[in-house]
Amino acid sequence: MITKFLNWIKGLFTPNKEEKDPHLELYEDTPEPELPVHIPFVCSTHARFKKSCPDCRKQAQEHG
Repeated sequence: MITKFLNWIKGLFTPNKEEKDPHLELYEDTPEPELPVHIPFVCSTHARFKKSCPDCRKQAQEHG
């Protein structure tokens, strides 16, 4: 009996999970950017691009 009463009081102060705040949707649902995002390519042997590395040159040609 006491637990039912406490759960009823908790229910008054907790929002329903089905209802979603319309302002919260603006921050949660981010649209895709209009400009393309630059994703740097990573070589498996070193951290930066080297023009003498065939893997780096191949990835550079693929990314434009």
